[in-house]
Amino acid sequence: MDFGRCRDKKKRAYLVQIQRRQIAMISGTPLPILDPAGLSAKEQKQVRRMARDLRALEFVTQGGTTQQD
Repeated sequence: MDFGRCRDKKKRAYLVQIQRRQIAMISGTPLPILDPAGLSAKEQKQVRRMARDLRALEFVTQGGTTQQD
């Protein structure tokens, strides 16, 4: 993922934690606990939205499709 959009160190750390949690979900390993480290609820929501947007962008740029062939 490209973390260039996230310049705040606390937000970037939380974004990395979210990515690691997503990878754990896919791989079936135990989920790490998220530690928002002083981010407000609004900031946490912004970071989660950013992670979702980055996943969607990555899916499209890798040629993914939601339709079955």
